Amino acid sequence: MKFSPQSGSLTQKKKRAAVLPLAVTLALALLTGTRCLAAIHPVPLDKNTDAAKCLECHSDKNHGKAVHSAMAQGCTTCHEIRVNRDVTRVKLITTTAYKLCLSCHTDKDATQIKGHVHKPAVRDCLTCHDPHTSDNKNQLLAPGIFGRVQLFGGEYDALLIPDTAIISDQSRKIVFAVGEDNVVKAKPVTLGPLVDGLRVVRDGLAATDQVVLDGLANPMVRPGAKVVPQKGEINTAKAK
Repeated sequence: MKFSPQSGSLTQKKKRAAVLPLAVTLALALLTGTRCLAAIHPVPLDKNTDAAKCLECHSDKNHGKAVHSAMAQGCTTCHEIRVNRDVTRVKLITTTAYKLCLSCHTDKDATQIKGHVHKPAVRDCLTCHDPHTSDNKNQLLAPGIFGRVQLFGGEYDALLIPDTAIISDQSRKIVFAVGEDNVVKAKPVTLGPLVDGLRVVRDGLAATDQVVLDGLANPMVRPGAKVVPQKGEINTAKAK
């Protein structure tokens, strides 16, 4: 079937018209869904319930080595009680916890900070902080939360080669080295991290090995082949 430019532009208009109702539907779903995120409270409450009533059940939120200063102002400083007929819902006074934190901690607004911003700070303070109480003054890392830590293990001597000199053979990593007879040999290696743009070789190479740096794409450069080696240099990223 052939299409003229006019029919093509008409198709485009139809597509645009079809996208518009979808976009509106999604926007309405998000707007109306905000209220639905509030959980149904198991106990009916009056909309003017005070913090003392909340603490009858949630006393653990007000005890600990470091209690958030907002707790002294009452639960309704951050939470809102909504009563509709016989249904009670308790929700935050803002759409997200992040926005609620910024109502006091404006200096932590990721959109206003220049330079490097810690990733969790962009969207969710609760990734690292407990909003009620903790064992430290900054409400950091409540018990049961896991984190990833990188520690400096000290300095050690290591062989460094560029990644371009490393060949993948299924699950193995191989480096071509040239022996005293100028014959290419394949040496399986165990690799480590990158340091100054070069790859650490943990095992498989000796400091006296001559590693093939260039010409690996040449089919003639293979184990058992005799080559005429030329001296090269390996420079770190800092040296470049």
